[in-house]
Formats: sequence, structure tokens, C-alpha cells
Amino acid sequence: MKNLEISNVGRPDGDELFVSLAISSAYFFLTGATSDWIPGGESSAFPIQAYAADPGPLKGECWVSQSTGADKMVLLLISAGLPPGEWIVEPRELEFGNVSLGNSKDLSLTLRNTGTVPLYVQNMIFRSDTSFSASETLKGDYKPGDSKTIYITFSPTLAGYHSGTIDLYTDGEPEYFGVIMTGIGTVGIFTRR
Repeated sequence: MKNLEISNVGRPDGDELFVSLAISSAYFFLTGATSDWIPGGESSAFPIQAYAADPGPLKGECWVSQSTGADKMVLLLISAGLPPGEWIVEPRELEFGNVSLGNSKDLSLTLRNTGTVPLYVQNMIFRSDTSFSASETLKGDYKPGDSKTIYITFSPTLAGYHSGTIDLYTDGEPEYFGVIMTGIGTVGIFTRR
């Protein structure tokens, strides 16, 4: 956030100036008052916030009107913007293979922030039957370079093919990523002697 400071260079004993601001941009907004009476010899600050939703540079205009009847001033607003967080998940698919009923198998899943800005994982949703579970969640904040590894467990209770996905939602790029999980529950073979 930056302050746009406007000064009234008039006499302190009565040259009051009314100033009104308007911004024409989706990337910038005034966080306080959009107008003010400024006594002579004094200043007023108008806080302007840049909303860096897109890679920069971001541009906008600030129109300043005053009560003296002078022409409007147009100020160019520029912000570098922020690149979106970038992240990877490894592996992209968890293949558990054959697992006997009553047993389980663990595979690791790692999320890594490969970008230059913080990343927030907003949600982690399992879309599967209860054969799959996680040791913990990947939800949370990741600074650039941070990573987290969790373990996904396949514990089949029914024989046959099992599948599902782990859906991850972030404020980075990409916003969504799905990890595929597959496994086969098998029944042990018993022989009589």
C-alpha cells in the first residue's frame, strides 16, 4: 500500500481546498476516504492499494478533481504485480498394486512450492472409498522452496479393484491438481494338507 499525498499550498488562514479522487482500474483501489477538505498549508494522505492478481506490470489511472475549478489531474498508477505461486506434486499417480485383505501399503506424496511467492493450499479432498487414507493433510502455507511429504495408505477391506483421487486446491498455478490412486484388494489362497 502506498499513500498519495496531496498538499494545499494556499494560505493557512482560509484557503481550504476540496479534493476528490477516482481510480479507473481493476488492480488499484482507495482503502480510505475518496475525498477530503484540506486546509491551506496542510496535506492529506489517500492510501492506495494494488491488487496483484495478475502478473505485472499492472497499470491504472487516478483522477484528482479539486474545488478550485482547475483541470483534473491524471496520475498513472503502476505496480509490478506478483506472479502466482507455482507448485508440483510428486508422484502424479499412486499405484499400490496387489494388497491382501487385512494388510496395508503406504506410498509417499510430496507437495513442493517451486515458485517465488508464498503458496496456500486451501483444501485437500479424498474422493474414494475408505480403503485409502492419509497420514495428515497438505493444507496450509508454503514459503518458496518449502515442501511437505505425507503418506497415503491403501488398506482394502473388500477384494477387487479400488480407485480414487486426492483433489488439491491452491491459490497458485495450477489452482487444482488431482492425484490418482489405484489398488487391488486380494484374498489369500489357502491350501489344505
